[in-house]
Amino acid sequence: MIDESIFTDNNQQRHHKPAKPPISERLTVTAITLSIILVLALVVLQIKALYDVNRYFNPHYQVCTQQLTEPGYGDCSGEAYAWERILLWSYLSGGLFLIYLILALVFRKRKNYTWQMALFRVFTVLTFFATVVMIAYLNQYLFEYHQDIAWYVALGLVVILSIALVIYIERRRLQKKLAGKPANSYVKNII
Repeated sequence: MIDESIFTDNNQQRHHKPAKPPISERLTVTAITLSIILVLALVVLQIKALYDVNRYFNPHYQVCTQQLTEPGYGDCSGEAYAWERILLWSYLSGGLFLIYLILALVFRKRKNYTWQMALFRVFTVLTFFATVVMIAYLNQYLFEYHQDIAWYVALGLVVILSIALVIYIERRRLQKKLAGKPANSYVKNII
């Protein structure tokens, strides 16, 4: 059999234009500015919510605040008050983290539109902020009441965060290095 592809006009193949890729949605400056305002408003709302939750649900709040203004009033256990504050914050940030995981799983399976990804990033920042504040409160509590344990926790967090950051940076570097080059299966398994 004769291959008919050799008889086709090469001129047609050279001037054939491929279909244009679909225009991707892009975030505008206005959307980015509004996202930043939304993040700031949600962070302030989160801090206010923590204050109110602490005021209404912390059993040591009333006694400890009264003792600050009236020194002879009641017996305030600063350690118990601080521990209750950490527990309340962990409930709030734990709930946010669960919602974050559910949203991450939902967005992973669907077509992601720009507005969905923008809101997902806002929620990511909010969850990250809640986690950082909870860790800061926990370290403050440990350094104030349990100093021996506090050093181990603080240094352990530094080690874990450093390892995670090194892994993240190296993966990004490897992805950029391999962009445009076909990767073998061993490199794909690393990434």
